[in-house]
Amino acid sequence: MNFFLFSTWLFIVIGILVAFLMLIVLPIKVHKRRKKKLAQKIARWRKKHPHEDYDPDEHRAPGLFRFIGFLIKAALFIGILGGAIGYLPYRHNVEMNLACKEKFLSEPPYGQKVQVFDENINVVIEGEGDEVLILYPTAKLPTPYLYYKPLISALNSTFKVVTVEPFGYGLSDSTTRERSLENVVIELHEVVSSLGFDHYSILTDGFGGIPIMEYIDMYETEVKAYFNIDTLIGALNKQYNFVGDFDNFGWLNRAFQFTGYQRLISQIKVDAILPQTDYEYSNEDKELYRQMILTYSDTANQLEEITKGPEWCTASKRAYTSANVPNCSFVSSDFITYVADLIGLADKTEITYTLHGETKTIPADAFWTAVHDNPLNEKNKTSIIQGKHIAISCYQDIASKMLAWFETI
Repeated sequence: MNFFLFSTWLFIVIGILVAFLMLIVLPIKVHKRRKKKLAQKIARWRKKHPHEDYDPDEHRAPGLFRFIGFLIKAALFIGILGGAIGYLPYRHNVEMNLACKEKFLSEPPYGQKVQVFDENINVVIEGEGDEVLILYPTAKLPTPYLYYKPLISALNSTFKVVTVEPFGYGLSDSTTRERSLENVVIELHEVVSSLGFDHYSILTDGFGGIPIMEYIDMYETEVKAYFNIDTLIGALNKQYNFVGDFDNFGWLNRAFQFTGYQRLISQIKVDAILPQTDYEYSNEDKELYRQMILTYSDTANQLEEITKGPEWCTASKRAYTSANVPNCSFVSSDFITYVADLIGLADKTEITYTLHGETKTIPADAFWTAVHDNPLNEKNKTSIIQGKHIAISCYQDIASKMLAWFETI
């Protein structure tokens, strides 16, 4: 896709002309005009006072007035020039977002559409394995498919991997349906059943753990295994406000993106806005990922889900998955540290918490690992992975452990 559209080039040319006029032509013109007016003023004064010497300092305006005049001129200059500089990236970003959406609507770069309640959800199916694995995203992913691609590459020889992009995510339609926990769960099942899958495993990350726990509760007989990576547990939000702090600084990124400067920076260095991983994305995938991040981040549906996060936690019925569904959990060492800081575990040796009416006291450093262990499930397994954002940065380690565990169930 072209970096600049015609209208953007037009604004660039206009901006260069304005800058040239303000920085070079205008100062020269003003200087010449002032010299001419000063010469005329001196000539008139000497005509009236032929026997006196002209002293410029005696005829200058008071210093305060000169200073105020300088401030006004500087403010006007900075305002006009700054407005032109600020408007150009914003305008370019708007133009490129519209162009991307039109292009991707007419020529989707990946996936297929599944109609759900008169709207379309985008689904990507890769792999030839006999076992079906459904991938469901964490919150605010502009392209779940490209986000999970490192993990897909390591799993698609064993599984038929089905990446679902919910409403408002990736290339799926936006929807006016309320982003309630019930609606999200039902929509996912509509997709899965429309594709003809009635026995499958599910993998999710982070915030996605809240709806998938509910999903497994409702459709337990269909789910063969559940894989979760640093997932949040809705039932614990009543005791510790995980979800309430989930989007504290999201507004800063949205402002950066809205002004268009994120697009400019990514054009200079595309890796600056891509997730950090050892996986080698192709140049085409990098460019596509960049455009998806710039165009489909923080959609109205994504932000509504985050806003309703505490409601989802209140509506969540489970703290553990069903004892009949084998559960394989992965917890990153960095996330354990984050949780410890968030709920003040650093100064505690033990912590007491309640799940499903059962109160437990355990060593504080084992808290986040313990809450992912279902005591009713003999096939439950929890692994601590060293690193950050392990779904994409430690995908090979996770995939190998997933496959080894899956063979045992």
